[in-house]
Amino acid sequence: MIMDSGASKHFTPVLSDFADFTPYNGPKLQTAAVKAPLQIKGEGTVFLTHNVTSKSGITREVVTCFFPVYHVPGMSIRLMSFGELLLNSCEVREDAEALRFFKANLHFPSLSVEPHLPKRTIFWLKGTITNKRALLFRNTIDSGDYDLWHNRLGHLSKRVLYETQRHTKDFPKGILFPDKDPLCCGCAEGKMHLRSFPDSQSRAIKPFQRIHSDLKSFAVESYHRYQYLISFLDDFTSNVWVILLHCKDDALNTTKDFSAAVETQHKTKIQEWMSDTGGEYKSQEFNEFLNSKGIKILQSVPHQPEQNGCAERFNHTIMDKAQALRFTACLPQSW
Repeated sequence: MIMDSGASKHFTPVLSDFADFTPYNGPKLQTAAVKAPLQIKGEGTVFLTHNVTSKSGITREVVTCFFPVYHVPGMSIRLMSFGELLLNSCEVREDAEALRFFKANLHFPSLSVEPHLPKRTIFWLKGTITNKRALLFRNTIDSGDYDLWHNRLGHLSKRVLYETQRHTKDFPKGILFPDKDPLCCGCAEGKMHLRSFPDSQSRAIKPFQRIHSDLKSFAVESYHRYQYLISFLDDFTSNVWVILLHCKDDALNTTKDFSAAVETQHKTKIQEWMSDTGGEYKSQEFNEFLNSKGIKILQSVPHQPEQNGCAERFNHTIMDKAQALRFTACLPQSW
């Protein structure tokens, strides 16, 4: 594939190059090699397996997705648009050996093209067209890709990912961390919130001494018809248990099950229960259950959710992560 600074888009004359293809009769093009105008016959996605070489000589094999690529029968070569890559947030660094394209704030190039002969000015991208079937039989994940791990692990911060790499057994090493926090659309759209409130100075001194709980409704009923989640957060360890609920009435039975699990699995009992004043926590049956277990009831005053800030913050965080994942993966709210 030839790098062309004059090409407005990516073009190929070979229909079998496409992993997916939408046929249509588009406008006609005039090329230098062919005098008669050539017509665009559709567009689609092309996957190309190729090597990327850094300036220091390190080489990696990667798979690059090109979209849109236009099908133009009659062309003699495949053309890659220099300008299209720049419009897709790539920056170019060049020397006599190669043109290297970098994603924002990353140190290793995502694409490198070299002269077809030494000291020539025509640059080629040498690779192999990869169809969808071949992609299923190979590992296309770059274990050093910062963006990949940021997305896969729920859009966590650069610092948390750095610590995760250091302290997690068998976690891939060699992730190239950007100098500055790159702009992530999923984070920007999914994590907007108010300024945080001061932390409470009162903390439990042993596991399950105090449990924070909150109920969160989903904006859209989930794929499996759940409408709520209830969270149980241990004040001492910050471990959290999340249970999905079909309706609010399930909160009492779920709390009974959680209390029984604490007594059976951890050989201890809950001593304090912190929640807001929502109806699911204020019912007579709920209070009778907590009193029968000898659990001290702590509740926030009306319209002050920050007094139950641990559970509120956790629910906010987990919903932000889910929203960021959905935005990035283009999934519906029901997922």
